Amino acid sequence: MKPPQANEVAEKAKRMQVNADHVFKALGELGFGDFVPELRAYWEEWKAESKASGQRMSKAKTLAAQSGLTEEEQMELQKKMFAAAAARSTGGGGGAGGAGGSGGM
Repeated sequence: MKPPQANEVAEKAKRMQVNADHVFKALGELGFGDFVPELRAYWEEWKAESKASGQRMSKAKTLAAQSGLTEEEQMELQKKMFAAAAARSTGGGGGAGGAGGSGGM
């Protein structure tokens, strides 16, 4: 979530996209400047972890290609797994091997 003021900061900077610095500046302007140093630290940590996971992602893409499934089959399998997880989290049971289909969403 980002404050609408971040859009204004980005526009003033003549940027098309809002970046983290725009959000931090907007938070400061809204009176939440005390939170900015800690948020910036978390942001930097996230960026470092994302960079490392990007390397893991390329390996995951290779594994997906090696699965032997088409992209459509992978997407259908993912939908079924998400539906099963949603059913479990809402107390509806329905494990991954449960009867039924796509769930009608």
